Amino acid sequence: SGNRGMDRVNIAPIPLTSKLAEWYARISDFALWSYFTLPYGMQALAKYVREADGKKPVFELIEKKFAGGLNTGLQIKTEGLYDPIYRNRVFKGSAHQKDNAYNLMYPATGKRSILSGSVTEIFNREFGSVSGLDPDYIVPLERYDFTGYGANVFSHWVNENAALAQTSQAMFDVWRGRTAHEVIQVKSVLYPWGIRVVRTITIYRGSNSFEWRVDSGWKAESNGIYDFRTPIKPDPSDSPALKAAKIDETKHTYKFHPGMVEGVYNVHNIKEDNTLAPFTIKTWHKDYGVYIDNFGHPREVGASGQDLEVKLVPVYFDADVEIEDIVQGGFAVPDKPNKRVSSQRMLGYLQMSPKGVFIDQEQFANLLTMMHGLGGPVDCTLNINNSRQMMRISRVEVNPGAVDAAGNRLFIAAAKGTPVLPKDGSWSVVQHNAISKEVTPLIHNDVIPLIRQGERKFTDPKTLDYNLSPPNPVFIAEASELFNDLEDRAKQYCFLQSTGENKVLFRNPVFKKNLAKLKGSIPDLADAYRLMNSKGIFPNVENLPKLDQIGDDPSKFGLQIIDEGYKLLHNTDVAKKLKQLLPPGPWYIVKTDAVKVYVEYKPTKPDPSVVLPGDALLDFDIDSQANKWVNKMNDVTMVVDLGKMERLILIRGKFDTKKGSSPAFIEPVMEFGEKLKPVVDILVLLSEIAIDPSYANILKNGLKIAMSNSPNNWEYKFQADKEIPLVKFPPPLLDTAAAPLRLEAGLKAGVYFNVAIPLPPAGGFPVPSAGAFLEFYGKLSVMCVSVGVGTLYAVGQVTLRLSADTVTGPGLYMKFGFGVEAVVALPVVGSVSVYLAAGVEMNLDSTQITVAAFVLFKGRAEILGGIVTVTIQIEASGKVQERLGSGSGASTTMIAQVTFSLDISICFIINISFSESWEEQRQIA
Repeated sequence: SGNRGMDRVNIAPIPLTSKLAEWYARISDFALWSYFTLPYGMQALAKYVREADGKKPVFELIEKKFAGGLNTGLQIKTEGLYDPIYRNRVFKGSAHQKDNAYNLMYPATGKRSILSGSVTEIFNREFGSVSGLDPDYIVPLERYDFTGYGANVFSHWVNENAALAQTSQAMFDVWRGRTAHEVIQVKSVLYPWGIRVVRTITIYRGSNSFEWRVDSGWKAESNGIYDFRTPIKPDPSDSPALKAAKIDETKHTYKFHPGMVEGVYNVHNIKEDNTLAPFTIKTWHKDYGVYIDNFGHPREVGASGQDLEVKLVPVYFDADVEIEDIVQGGFAVPDKPNKRVSSQRMLGYLQMSPKGVFIDQEQFANLLTMMHGLGGPVDCTLNINNSRQMMRISRVEVNPGAVDAAGNRLFIAAAKGTPVLPKDGSWSVVQHNAISKEVTPLIHNDVIPLIRQGERKFTDPKTLDYNLSPPNPVFIAEASELFNDLEDRAKQYCFLQSTGENKVLFRNPVFKKNLAKLKGSIPDLADAYRLMNSKGIFPNVENLPKLDQIGDDPSKFGLQIIDEGYKLLHNTDVAKKLKQLLPPGPWYIVKTDAVKVYVEYKPTKPDPSVVLPGDALLDFDIDSQANKWVNKMNDVTMVVDLGKMERLILIRGKFDTKKGSSPAFIEPVMEFGEKLKPVVDILVLLSEIAIDPSYANILKNGLKIAMSNSPNNWEYKFQADKEIPLVKFPPPLLDTAAAPLRLEAGLKAGVYFNVAIPLPPAGGFPVPSAGAFLEFYGKLSVMCVSVGVGTLYAVGQVTLRLSADTVTGPGLYMKFGFGVEAVVALPVVGSVSVYLAAGVEMNLDSTQITVAAFVLFKGRAEILGGIVTVTIQIEASGKVQERLGSGSGASTTMIAQVTFSLDISICFIINISFSESWEEQRQIA
């Protein structure tokens, strides 16, 4: 000391060791530390100090003297204190397995632990920090003897309570620094099935002095029967606070509803997989129950909570899955009511931390959500709940369910697959979104889940015995919807039967135990009219007619499940047939200010106060055994309002769809409303005057209907129009060149849905539209002067079309002209006429306005009494067309157009038609 600073002093180890042993034995608060190694790259730090109860670890010298001055070598004996939790001796301090092994053949792989990655991580987390030694842990060691010739270690440390990410054995047999035997064993659990697993690393020295390492790999100690009961049990020596905390931990056991999947058995071939990301939470603030401290003791979580780290790593394994109601693809198990099916590469997660306690239920739910459920593939066929409904199962998995009234997260096991549906009637599985009301196909041909209520409860807390699931109904539903009422489920699976123009949706299928009936929500009916207004596989279910004659009531019908599919039968009277009364309506297909199209499910007339006798009935039947189905809809009426003209057009008829025949619109009738009655009456009167007997039939059968409703096509089209063909007065057989007056008239009306209409070039491609139209044509010729065989007529002609469309809006087309026609009747040659007219044409809607002036010349000659007819027509017009809109879509164009046509007809021999048009356009604005 002094000015020379600090001196370095050499210490003699033997006297110092003797002095340390003396001080440790004599001085009550004297503390010692030792830093030493354990076999194969393990470092340890041990602390020797008196505890609060007065006990302290053993630290003493062992030296034996014999006669003749022969003495043993100096040996330090150290022995840990007994720990009632571990029921074994331990040292306070820490132990750490280092990464000190190299692969000489593959040096690029770097250093690794001889204990393997997961065993090393669990060992280091439990007995020291992962990165190195930490003195606030324990050393899993009973005794360690230090000698000048190398350590002697005979320690068989066992933790009987180890269960979750904990070391259950640490065994070391070392002779004078040479390891004879080492065993490190760790235990954990596999989510989501609750499979207890163990892994053992054994290193021993053979008789030839070589060292051998044996890795057992992860081995299952239990079956996966959803057993997540905490391994922490109350003890009589616990303080009241610790006992209450352990009871609180017990209350947080996960609540499972296994449904059809009883569990997984014979778990084997467990392999960790580093290609998938682990599930980690750096800081879990645990605010209930207990946790395991650094010394391995359960401690109550205080009011401020406890921060823990969560880490789970992915593993694949093989197992036998026990599923109820297997009829094909499974194998029987002695003394078990159910069969099992093998599964390979099931995915689970292995708990690496925290030690001793399960992660909380929300973390578990987040893991399942992140992985979209955990489970694996299977291959078998089920008879669902012994209902005769078959389903091919391709996967089993566990998903998070809803939260119950007590705030507990539920976990639901599901068997997923594809139901066996009848081939007839185009059956398929779809999904319904209760929020948007839309029905869509399954995404990527997804399999659908089978779930059932029934919590797994272990009746004996000391054993793995558990109650079987009760015989509750089985649902086809998502795990999150298990406890929701059928109509309250956000995502609803459905069976869809497509029968041409009509479809029936069976939502939320339910299968009761030993009952061969398809239960669920009341089926929804989409008739052809509603399909016309749908862009998807099925219309929005809101306001659709319900087949409420199908239900559980004895007075109603039920859908029986038979081997071939389904059969619709009355619940008490098998001879009775279903006839469903439909709601009267109206139901709007199109509803705008300009046009309205709606359906009335009743036989009506243009006057709404006149209702025809009878009801609108649906004749519905399914019989897969007889390979037939029927879907008939009687007495439905489509009504069209065009602007202020209400009930302008009515189309009445029946839809008929059945097995073996194409869908058909039976006996359609189009009627005109009261607004058109005067026009129609005049045309009908003129037609009755005509002597052509076929004209009346043409008038009666003038309705044309085109539709393309197919179960394989989601774009439903409908078009109907009726034309009163051109009426001529006087009739052609009575017409002469000197007739004082000639009248031509015609009427056409129609409605259409999803029919592509052409748009102007600036508007893009044709788009589907819906609308209605009314068109009238008239021509009047009045004799002005007659000289000999020639007659001069003044002629007026008009075409008027009123329309409304969901794309172009209201529209008006009008073409009218005035002219003069000269008709000459020549002997032998026949009748010759020349017609010259000028007029105006207008066409306007919400997209454009077109105004045109035209000149028309038409010459016609009938030779040899009409055997030969020659017609020449020339029409020239000039148009100004304005495209409405803003930006590049707006324009004004001048159009000049000339059309020349020639038609030559020789009766029964030849018919030559020729037409040529010329058009020139110039944009002027």
